[in-house]
Amino acid sequence: MNLFGFWRIKKRNKEAKLKKKAESSFVSAASRGDLSTIQAKCDEMEHHVRYQAFSSAIQHNRLDIVVFLAQRVNWENRFAGVAAEEGHKEIALFLLQNQHEYGGFLYLTRQHYDSAIESAIKQKDLSFVMSVLGLPKAQDHIHPINLSKAAIEQGCEDIALFLLNHPKNKECEERSRDDRDELLGLAAKKNFHKIVRRLFKEPKINVAADHNYALRMAARHGCLESLKLLISHPRVDVSALDDIALRESVHCGNPEVFSELLAHKATNTEAWLGFLKQEAEENNYQDMLEVIKDYAEL
Repeated sequence: MNLFGFWRIKKRNKEAKLKKKAESSFVSAASRGDLSTIQAKCDEMEHHVRYQAFSSAIQHNRLDIVVFLAQRVNWENRFAGVAAEEGHKEIALFLLQNQHEYGGFLYLTRQHYDSAIESAIKQKDLSFVMSVLGLPKAQDHIHPINLSKAAIEQGCEDIALFLLNHPKNKECEERSRDDRDELLGLAAKKNFHKIVRRLFKEPKINVAADHNYALRMAARHGCLESLKLLISHPRVDVSALDDIALRESVHCGNPEVFSELLAHKATNTEAWLGFLKQEAEENNYQDMLEVIKDYAEL
C-alpha cells in the first residue's frame, strides 16, 4: 500500500468516527430534551439516526422533540403503546391522534388502541382511559367487553364500569354472550358487586352459565356482596351440581358466605353436613364449625 492509500484510509476512519460521534450526540440530545440541537442537526442525520432519537425521546418523555421528529421519520404505531406503558400519556395521545398526519406508516388497528388502554389500566389511570376513548378514531377500534375484562383482572372496578357503560358497548351486543358470562364470573370472584349488578342489565348475559360459575366463584373466594346479588337472581340455582356452591364456600373460610348459602336451604344440605364439617376441621375454620353445629341443631 502506498502512502496516499494509507492516508486515505486514515482519513476515512477519522470521518467515520466523527460521524458516529455526531450521531450519538444527536440521540443523546433527544434523550435529555435539547430541542435546539435536534432542530439544528436533524437534516444532517440519516433516517435511522432520527428514528433512534425519536424512540429515545419517547422513552424519556420529551414531547416537544417527539412532535418535531414525528414529521421527519417513518415511525411505527406501536410507539403509542410504548409511551403509554412508560406512563407518558401526552406522547401516547399525540401519537394515536396524529398517525395519519405525521407519518406513522402502519394503519392504527384495535391492537394499537388496546395496547395504550391496557397500559392505562395497569396503571389504574381512569382519566387516561377516558382520554384515549375520547379520540375520534378510537370508536372504530375498541371493544369495551374485552377491555373490561382486563380492568377487572387488574382490580380496576371504576375503569371496568366506565367501559361497560361506554356507548360502544351497545354496538357490540351482537357478539357471543360467552364474553359477558366470563366477565360476570371474574367480577364475582373479585367481589366487584357494582359490576355484577351492572352485568345483570346486559341483554346477552346468562347469570347461570356453566352451572352457576359466577355463584361458585363468589362462594369459593368469600365474596359476600356478590354472592347475595347472585342468589337473589331468579335464574341462579343455589343447589346446582349437588350444592357445589356450598361445598366451594368451605374453602373460603368466610362463615358469612357459608351461612348465606345454608340459609337458602340447598336441596341436599343435610347430606353434605358431615363432609362440610370434615373440611372445616381440616382447615381449622372454627367459625365455620360453629355455623355447621348451629345449623345441625335446628
